[in-house]
Amino acid sequence: MVIQAYLQRINYTGPLVPSAETLRLLQVAHLQTVPFENLSIHSGEPIVLDDEALFEKIVRRRRGGFCYELNGLFAACCARWVSTSPCFQPGLRMPKGSLDPTLTT
Repeated sequence: MVIQAYLQRINYTGPLVPSAETLRLLQVAHLQTVPFENLSIHSGEPIVLDDEALFEKIVRRRRGGFCYELNGLFAACCARWVSTSPCFQPGLRMPKGSLDPTLTT
């Protein structure tokens, strides 16, 4: 996965300094240039969610994708952009303050 190719795909020429503002700008560029599409589902193509498959489909083949694909590629690129970027998961805040990522009580 080549981050420069991803940045070109989303037409991003802004700053790359790790910050909340840069993350916002990257997300806006991603949302404005990579379309939501679910053609693979309807055409019977296999759905592969590993980073390289997503990069191949969305960056190299200049396709769009559905939510798991688009968010997966964005997360993978962010993880490579800042190797310490956290991955936030949904969860339930439990009564004693712990977080249950399984969404069960």
